[in-house]
Amino acid sequence: MTDILSKIQDECTNIFISANAGSGKTKVLVDRVISLILSGVCVDKILCITYTENSTHEMQERIFSKISSLFLQIKQGDLKEIKTYKNYQDQDTALRLFRNALLDIERLNVCTFHAFCAKILRQTSAVTNILPDFTILTENDVKMYKKYVKDVIFDEISEENDKKIDKIIAKYGKHWFEEFVNNGIDNLHLFAKIIRKKEEYRGIYGSFVGLPAKDMEDILNDFFSDSILQKNIENSANSGSKQSEIVKKWCNLEKKYINEDLISAYFTNGKIRSRGMSDADILAAESLQKFCKNAFISHSFFTTFLLLDFFEIVYFKYQNLKNEHNCLDFDDIIYILYENIKNPAVMEVIFAKYDHILLDESQDMSKQQWEIIDEIFGEFLANKVDKIKTIFAVGDEKQSIYGFRGASVANFQQRMVSYAQKSADFGAKFEKIELLTSYRSRPEILSFVDKFCKLTGDFSNLSNAKHLASTQEEGVVLINEIEESEEKFNYIWAICDKILEINRGGMAFSDIMVLVKKRKKDGIYGNFLRIAKEKKIPVNSDKEQGNITKICLLDFTALLGLVNDILDEYLLAGLLKSPLFGFCDDEIFELKKSGRLNIHSLKSDERFFKIYDILMKISAKTNNISQFFAQIAEYEEIFDKFVKFYGKSLIYQILDILTTQGDDGVLVYRYILENIDDIEIKNPSFDGVKIMTVHGSKGLQARAVFYIDDNFAIDKLAKSGNSQGFYSIFLRPDCRFFTAKSRSLKFAESMCKALGEDLFSLEIEEKNKIFELSEQNRVFYVAFTRAAEFLALYVNNASLIIDYIG
Repeated sequence: MTDILSKIQDECTNIFISANAGSGKTKVLVDRVISLILSGVCVDKILCITYTENSTHEMQERIFSKISSLFLQIKQGDLKEIKTYKNYQDQDTALRLFRNALLDIERLNVCTFHAFCAKILRQTSAVTNILPDFTILTENDVKMYKKYVKDVIFDEISEENDKKIDKIIAKYGKHWFEEFVNNGIDNLHLFAKIIRKKEEYRGIYGSFVGLPAKDMEDILNDFFSDSILQKNIENSANSGSKQSEIVKKWCNLEKKYINEDLISAYFTNGKIRSRGMSDADILAAESLQKFCKNAFISHSFFTTFLLLDFFEIVYFKYQNLKNEHNCLDFDDIIYILYENIKNPAVMEVIFAKYDHILLDESQDMSKQQWEIIDEIFGEFLANKVDKIKTIFAVGDEKQSIYGFRGASVANFQQRMVSYAQKSADFGAKFEKIELLTSYRSRPEILSFVDKFCKLTGDFSNLSNAKHLASTQEEGVVLINEIEESEEKFNYIWAICDKILEINRGGMAFSDIMVLVKKRKKDGIYGNFLRIAKEKKIPVNSDKEQGNITKICLLDFTALLGLVNDILDEYLLAGLLKSPLFGFCDDEIFELKKSGRLNIHSLKSDERFFKIYDILMKISAKTNNISQFFAQIAEYEEIFDKFVKFYGKSLIYQILDILTTQGDDGVLVYRYILENIDDIEIKNPSFDGVKIMTVHGSKGLQARAVFYIDDNFAIDKLAKSGNSQGFYSIFLRPDCRFFTAKSRSLKFAESMCKALGEDLFSLEIEEKNKIFELSEQNRVFYVAFTRAAEFLALYVNNASLIIDYIG
């Protein structure tokens, strides 16, 4: 470990760290920051990019805590720990550097990738052609905006005033079209890149028949990686997929574009009828033959044009709606910086602002995010005049579970190789480091994880697939069987009994975590909450975590805007949805569409006016916001609605934040809105069992973890887990532009059927290594490695798992 620490602490080295779960990823990031400070780097020249807001706050706390701890140790003459840092010079220098760092700690840049992009865009708005005071839409805002767009689109359909839409409905039917719209709007961001390159793709289509196969393959590779059709096809083999029927219909569209009579006229048994044909006819026949051989490609273009024609309408309605309110969503923020990253004015700001960039959870970064970093890294290498600037990336390929957001294992692995080469080309230092030792999980859990990694085949090619334990304390792994004959969700009672048992053994409820795949009220999540309540088990669901604190702050801030008549439409909509008024999304959309989303119009609504009148009366007889909120707390019909939803602890924390900003409601309102992203609100602590999705558990740990596989996918995985071959679907006769890989023959056969058996052939290839990691396997890995001492799995065939895992 001493050699690894020495490399991490070298401020002149670009570093990629591949780290197992629990191996101290956050610690090495913090150590890197400390080393940079000790080498004389100012904190405002350091950028730490995290994946979530929660991890941003954790990183800030860890860095601040470490600097404070070392400063106090040095001040008291305890130099043991500080001497482990190779950049340490002497006591006085270290004290001075840490004192300066603590004084400037607010200038340390720790933020998400989106926050980093937003900051740069605000500073370079003159060259990126956006207004610097844009608002960033939350996920709930995006859903609301998309629903509004969908309602507008369906209104246009009913009014029949859009010829393009009418044409599509006439061809494919209204029911299919409605399904298509619902699915497409949910995935609107996937169309953005294709829409922006519409003419380029149209040009390719116009000439693709005459292109040599190799050129065609190169041109189309990017096209297929962007296409929504590809993503839907990958899911279509699952009979339970809502997209399956849509995809099958897409796959039949090509019949509408190929004239069978024309084909018969030109061909006999697949051969061109050359006798009696003119040279022009023969040339046309040869082109048509190429066209038919590439029917899938042709079909993909046609269906993509269908998507483009319609979703260009939808996309620009959505964009126009955001432009009206000067709003950007998360995809916009990344895309706009990505499009402008090569602009010298933009790069100049980044280059001047940062000397060292640290990337946390870099396996979850999307291709566009990596390409932004690529450009910055290239600039760092090419312009090292006065100082060396570095990239420090930490990730774990086995924990890449955000494929639906554009992340891929290949992104991380390719950069590990290419950054090493680029560093060598410029004479810069580069190190690849692996962290294998887990400081979280006990040996029995790690042994189970190792066997899982080995026998599923998907992790076998990774050098960091083995886990070393830092302790020899005994752990527990239980594999529990869910009887198929059991009443649905009956096994949750057994889980609750086990939780009570280990709690009686001395483990706090807050040290226990229950992981599920989805947060559904009528699924495992909702039934666990119900049964846990009956069993009197306190539960901390992820409803109480994340953005709810910011929403609470915005609700109370909006009250100040309401009584001062300065509330904008965006916050008014949020306040109407709050527990105070309880308007639903449909009502707000209707108000927006009818132009009544304003205070003046709402006064005619009894629900709104009753509360509004009370608030205005309170405001009129109070002199400052402290008095205003104190009076509100006395009105049960107002305050109790907030308390029941948010809880007293959080509300009092919010009121403390508001009242410490000043007495003037208008100034406090404006201050909160301008600084909302920088205001830190700690969630109240709950002594309860944590229940959350696997994706929500990233970066967290618990002494005991219960993982419930509600779809029993672990069993399916185990049944095919020891296979080292995979099946490939290829276009017939010899086109291989699209390849779907699976280790399941049944999956491959159903894929063929969904795509059209007359167009596809099935070939089996044996491979010694599988380079594509299954995202489902990685979800399992994340779930298992949250556990420190106790791991319990609930599956429908425990004996099969035990046979494979041992």
